[in-house]
Amino acid sequence: MKRKTNGMENKYVIIDLRNMDYMKDENGKIIYYETKQEACLVCGMYEFQNVWVVKLEYNHKENQ
Repeated sequence: MKRKTNGMENKYVIIDLRNMDYMKDENGKIIYYETKQEACLVCGMYEFQNVWVVKLEYNHKENQ
């Protein structure tokens, strides 16, 4: 059985644990990083205090 994908598998996002919000661009869209290293470098560059770098593994969507 082949699983449908949305192209975001194995990418990374940064989540701010203070407000549970994602790192977003100036248009309010979530920023996806290709590698964990890239996401971690951004955390250091912005000197975030308490964030998670999260790997996207699976996107569950209900059929409508």
